[in-house]
Amino acid sequence: MRLKRFKKCFVVLMCLTMVLSIIGCGKNTSSSPSSTSSSSQASVSSQASQKKEEKEKKPSISDFYEYACGDWISNHSLTESEYNYATRDDHVDIVDERTEAIFVNNELLQFPEESGLNKLNVYFNQLNDAENASESLLEIRKMTDRIQAVNSIKALSDLMAEEDYSLFNNLVFFSYELNASGNYLPSMGIKNLMDLYGILKDEYYEAMLDGYSKQLVVLGYSEEEAGKIASLAMDFYKELKIYETTAPIEGLLWYSDEKLAEIKCPIDLYSIMYNNGYCALTKINWEEPGMFIEPTYIDWLMQNITEENLEKIKAFYVICLLDSTFLYGTDDYLNAYDTIFSELIKVKKMPELLENRRAMAGVLNDESGILADYYAGKYITQAQIDETKAIIDELKAAYLEIIGNVEWLDASQKEILNIRLKKINFQLGKVDNFNLLEDFEIKENGFLTHLALRKSNRLFSQQIRKEGVRMLDITGFPLFDENAFYERKENAVIVGNAFFADEDWWNNSTYEEKIGYFGNTLSHEIGHFLDGSNFGLKANGVYQEIFDTASEDYMRSGNAVYFFYNEKETDNGLINGAMVYNESIADLLGMKASLLALSKHESVDYEKFFETFASFYAEISTPEYSKFSMEFDTHLPSKERVNYCLSHFDKFYETFDVSKKSPYFTDKEDRIDFLK
Repeated sequence: MRLKRFKKCFVVLMCLTMVLSIIGCGKNTSSSPSSTSSSSQASVSSQASQKKEEKEKKPSISDFYEYACGDWISNHSLTESEYNYATRDDHVDIVDERTEAIFVNNELLQFPEESGLNKLNVYFNQLNDAENASESLLEIRKMTDRIQAVNSIKALSDLMAEEDYSLFNNLVFFSYELNASGNYLPSMGIKNLMDLYGILKDEYYEAMLDGYSKQLVVLGYSEEEAGKIASLAMDFYKELKIYETTAPIEGLLWYSDEKLAEIKCPIDLYSIMYNNGYCALTKINWEEPGMFIEPTYIDWLMQNITEENLEKIKAFYVICLLDSTFLYGTDDYLNAYDTIFSELIKVKKMPELLENRRAMAGVLNDESGILADYYAGKYITQAQIDETKAIIDELKAAYLEIIGNVEWLDASQKEILNIRLKKINFQLGKVDNFNLLEDFEIKENGFLTHLALRKSNRLFSQQIRKEGVRMLDITGFPLFDENAFYERKENAVIVGNAFFADEDWWNNSTYEEKIGYFGNTLSHEIGHFLDGSNFGLKANGVYQEIFDTASEDYMRSGNAVYFFYNEKETDNGLINGAMVYNESIADLLGMKASLLALSKHESVDYEKFFETFASFYAEISTPEYSKFSMEFDTHLPSKERVNYCLSHFDKFYETFDVSKKSPYFTDKEDRIDFLK
């Protein structure tokens, strides 16, 4: 659990205020000797009437986020090693403690040895063993040495096609998409290893260079060798990023086997794709086996994957491997990796991970499906699931009404959207399909076990696609977090189980609080099926021409969002309207549907609803992290997210007296009613 401290000045101020209040009350308790009984009663009645008027008179609010979250923010502070803390973290802390206890108490060892859960517990204990961590470093070094030892592009291509190395083949990565016929197809993307850190900025480039150099030194390379490898890798990637950010996007191209053969790229893309496992030996329509963004990276790869660039390419593969293995070494290895982030957000001191924390991170990073299922069965109650489903039904009904009221959609278009809406699959705290880990084998050390687990998951992915089973891609999504996301390929909303962590909150919160905190999050995720990236698409991502007649009206509605938010000032710079476009649409739709669902109930406490909604986004951050998030987060900063979203809804203005001088006040004619 993170430490949460009251600020001393706040406590002193509160004490002083209480003392002054008591003194003031004392002076007003004596009655005038000339007062009569009737005048006293009249006075009491007058005072009561005055108090009632004062209570009904709403305070004029300039910053609702500060109004709703100010006390929480004032009562929390960051330790020197923290860069951010939010109300959501309180529920995540509960999940962390429970999950940690499952492993620390060896609860999963009670299952048979062949059980995947038992194996995960053995893996956890392996990751907690310092001697085992040292063994992991030796295995990582063996892999990096083999990469460094190759002497030709052909040898490098052959190496990266081997099973172990294909798990870390990040120069290009291959995922899957669905074509118009519903068949899975491989798609090529670039491993944007350093996208999050804005590699084209000098300060971020230097931080990455320093962090990876330190990590290589821990692996046993000399400082000179480490610096050279990291520098070559970063330069290669920087050149790739410059190409990516300057080349115009023109659409999509599909490549057949023959087209891929014609390209003759020096790195055998097709064999790597095959060995990477997503498409190997599966029931796939191979008539169109490759999907690439145009202009493709093929030209860039052909021009730059040359013998002259061999050292750069080898170095880049080394860094890609390190990026996937930072949890599988000693504290020195992990701390070297941590310097990358700490340099960027200027945290004074990164804490050493406590015993169990690194092991927990490793297990959850590699495998969360089977563990999430176990956790959900143990801690998420049927009452919570039933209540959540009832909230979902109300929100779906609200969205059906919203779609039904859109004048520029015809009956056929509305029916298509309604079907997609009704079929949204909600995965609450777990996912339907997960690997039972029956073929997963514990190896000699954590890193080798990590490889075995990745192979097992890849084989599972292949198998279920052979059987034609659709599978949610939850890679990188923390099922143990308090978060949710919309997965468009499968038309599903995945909900992290930390939302269900606090049973007291579930049992004691009002309906308005549940809609404001939990329900509005679900409503936001549902809204993504109508955002700019998903409106008018089939589940497989193919645009439906039937929506051509609605495209102009949708663009008008979307432009209103873009132009409203673009270049609005915040404490950390101007808002990039394009970057926050889809998330802001989901915010507006989510609030619209939540309010519509609430309107079906009697005697709604809208104050409680709006205040609870704001409290979900209460957080404190270092200035550096706030600036960092402003540059790379596709969501608005918390304060602006709350204030600007609410500024478009009449019910908010009816509930609170929002000052017309507020920078967040939006005139009625300028308020956005998205999809009207």
